[in-house]
Amino acid sequence: MTDERIDYLFKRCLQRLATPDEQQEFLDLLRKPENKAYAAKLISDAYGQPKETIDVSGSTARAILEAIFRADERYSLSPVNADPARRVRFLRSSWLRYAAALIVLLGAGVFFFLNNDRKNSKGTEQQTVAVAQEDIAPGGQKATLTLADGSVMLLDSIKKGKLSLQGGVTVEKMDDGQLVYQPADVKSGEVFYNTMTTPKGGQYQIKLPDGTAVWLNAASSITYPITFTGNSRTVSITGEAYFEVVKDKSKPFIVKTIKDQIIVTGTSFNVNSYADEPVSKTTLIQGEVSINDRILQPGEAYMNGKVIKTDVDQDVAWKNGVFNFEDKRLEEVMRQLSRWYNIDVVYERGVPDMEFFGKMGRDLSLGQVLKALENSEVHFVFEGNRKLLVKP
Repeated sequence: MTDERIDYLFKRCLQRLATPDEQQEFLDLLRKPENKAYAAKLISDAYGQPKETIDVSGSTARAILEAIFRADERYSLSPVNADPARRVRFLRSSWLRYAAALIVLLGAGVFFFLNNDRKNSKGTEQQTVAVAQEDIAPGGQKATLTLADGSVMLLDSIKKGKLSLQGGVTVEKMDDGQLVYQPADVKSGEVFYNTMTTPKGGQYQIKLPDGTAVWLNAASSITYPITFTGNSRTVSITGEAYFEVVKDKSKPFIVKTIKDQIIVTGTSFNVNSYADEPVSKTTLIQGEVSINDRILQPGEAYMNGKVIKTDVDQDVAWKNGVFNFEDKRLEEVMRQLSRWYNIDVVYERGVPDMEFFGKMGRDLSLGQVLKALENSEVHFVFEGNRKLLVKP
């Protein structure tokens, strides 16, 4: 009966339906010596974590409970059915989808929560410090703005307010960090161009002179006129960007990449055109776009000269603060991590080809993400200078 009660309370906590009394009861049951074996088995079955590595007593029990109640939909992970390909999933039970923060706690090691636990041996404490020191924080709001005269501004270090005046156009940094261009009448033939560039480990948002909103992913850039003249609104990008274009049928919005030209009148879409990705992909969320004379409808993407159905949520997950690794192979996963955490990735021989399934928040540290991924048949070793070695 006790085991059934632990199971029931575990589910209630994971679904965030447990009352304060039920939370305390669950915590008390975890701490009882006679329940340790079943609680360890419950968590082991859910996460594929070896039972002997799970300690549900003392401060660890409190950490588990806290992790459960920090979980939210940004960390939801879903199960998959196995097929002949080598596949790696983060969770094993669909009813555990609310507890993705917990897999980070269990898979990454509890030192993130328990590094002040004086019960650890001296050797364990030294190892914990070493792991923590090599961890890398997630990316953030970082970008540079190159003005028409060639001068460069570091947007993440500049205070809010007016930044420059070019050709009668004011550039202003808002309270939320977004860059906004205040439109102005510019004489015909007088065109000034600006370029916003994000580094690895950075992202930024800009509102163009026509009111179009653009989100730039890491290691990306957008070049645009400070005011749109003529019969079109043309910008060029590298890397990845999400657009919410202001509608203007008389002046279509045009996005140019190395490979494609995208024409819209007013719509939301994502363009992934990184040089290190094998393909360029444009995904339509709302409205209609024409790309290389092909028409896209919402839910479709243009890739390799073809129009295909696509997972829109996955394609724009980065903009919503999520890593979506559903059906993603190891090298694609590592390219995303390389850009967001500003690391260089090197592979040892013998690393297996595999697919990952799951989602994690982009606000996690690199160490937390890697420890969750290490439930697969790969391991990760830092070699200094932000170099990450992937080993079988």
